[in-house]
Amino acid sequence: MILSSNGHFPASFMGMLAYAAAGISSGIAWFLRRKQSSDVRTMACITILEAFLFLDIVFNWRWTLHTAMVHFAIGHARYGQRRVVQTAALAFLGVLCVYVLWATAHKLHGKTGMIVAVWGVLLSLACWCVEIISLHQIDAILYRRVDGWMVIIPVWFTFCLMTAVGVQLPVVNATGL
Repeated sequence: MILSSNGHFPASFMGMLAYAAAGISSGIAWFLRRKQSSDVRTMACITILEAFLFLDIVFNWRWTLHTAMVHFAIGHARYGQRRVVQTAALAFLGVLCVYVLWATAHKLHGKTGMIVAVWGVLLSLACWCVEIISLHQIDAILYRRVDGWMVIIPVWFTFCLMTAVGVQLPVVNATGL
């Protein structure tokens, strides 16, 4: 486990907490609705993705991948041109994200809870990609400290809250709670 190698242990811990809560909430929804829901595969995918994001923070995979990409660029004498590639990758990610969010809303029309849950996990994955791409100007915003807390923490919590609450709405509606 490499929790503090980047010097951000409190942020990593908060990220683990957020993704664990979203994963547990998704797992509970998946378990409770496994036999009577048309969304059971979606709930399973959300649970698996949230578990992946939790383990990613625990084992520092995003930074390992980022470091491998940096070494690849340096090894091919392309590190100096990284900003153009990073900007293009972020633009592509933005367009892809908007399209996938729209397509999700279209496919899950009328299932507000599932839309919110899927959007939460998709935005978490987009944030994960943004962190791997690691354009300096974006990193300066995400890892800026405000009152001792990094900006990335409420971003993670917002996306995880969307997932955790959204995935429970169909369960609540089905049980009449």
